[in-house]
Amino acid sequence: MTIFWMNGLLMRIGESIVGPLGQSSARWQILGRVGASPQTVAQMARDMGLARQSIQRVADVLARDGLVIYKDLPTDRRTQLLQLTPSGEEVLAAIYQRNQEWSKRVVGLIDPERWNRITEELIQLGSILETDGQRSSEESAMVETTFTATIRKDEGKGGWTYVVWPDSAQFLGTKKAFKVAGTIDGQEFSATFLPTGDGSHLLPLRASLVKVLGKKGGDAVEIRLKE
Repeated sequence: MTIFWMNGLLMRIGESIVGPLGQSSARWQILGRVGASPQTVAQMARDMGLARQSIQRVADVLARDGLVIYKDLPTDRRTQLLQLTPSGEEVLAAIYQRNQEWSKRVVGLIDPERWNRITEELIQLGSILETDGQRSSEESAMVETTFTATIRKDEGKGGWTYVVWPDSAQFLGTKKAFKVAGTIDGQEFSATFLPTGDGSHLLPLRASLVKVLGKKGGDAVEIRLKE
């Protein structure tokens, strides 16, 4: 009962944070995920444990409002990814600002040592639940490999920057999207490899990461996957 009570409180607080901006908690979840990395509707539904149709409805509304756009996967036009628009980025930044203000206010009401203990316990509980979920998931897979890939850049405004892992489906035993963490030329990252439909997976690169790497389209990078 305590968990349900806390969940209800957090849901109401979430609505109070995004409501003045004309948004909802459901829209926030999708904007936040797409803001971290472009994703497909199916991928988000799977990760969030929700029906694809429910995510699709919210995504379509966000697209209608000009906060996200659907873009074809560069190597598979049958697959569409959701990507933030400049307006979507502004709204998400405003949400994060309001959330940060709320967090600071709440944290200030709790003794720092007690807050640290609560955080540690939640992290431990989350780790246990995540591990248990991974064991029961057929899509869960440990990955540890290193390969070299060439940075590719789509032409035109808003074009994708990405790398492709050839024969990844054969290596992994799956053609579905999967999350990984590792390094690109020594820079740590965590992201989602997306299937291209031809036995390979594509990894979108954020502009900030490309800038840190000092790379451009046509340059080679070493990718080391740890999980």
